[in-house]
Amino acid sequence: MGPYNNETRTYEKVEGYESGHWYVKESTRELFIVPSAEAEIEGPDNETLEALNTIYREKPFKEVDAYAVANQLGLVVVADALKRFDTEVGYFHA
Repeated sequence: MGPYNNETRTYEKVEGYESGHWYVKESTRELFIVPSAEAEIEGPDNETLEALNTIYREKPFKEVDAYAVANQLGLVVVADALKRFDTEVGYFHA
């Protein structure tokens, strides 16, 4: 998951992803990443992504309570220690 560079055939790191809010929908294992910096929210194009976009447009990133959002949308917050990046697969969680 994340931006893919077709020339180098690798995923690229994006500023703000690792320090962003990461959520997982347990029933489907879908990962959503809300970056702390100006960048698009990553995740499957579905109702959850739309809801996250709406929530994060209403308040600055630092004012959003990730756990309240997770509770509201039926998601689980990914702990920082479980966030991963690899140039071959992009962003993922352990």
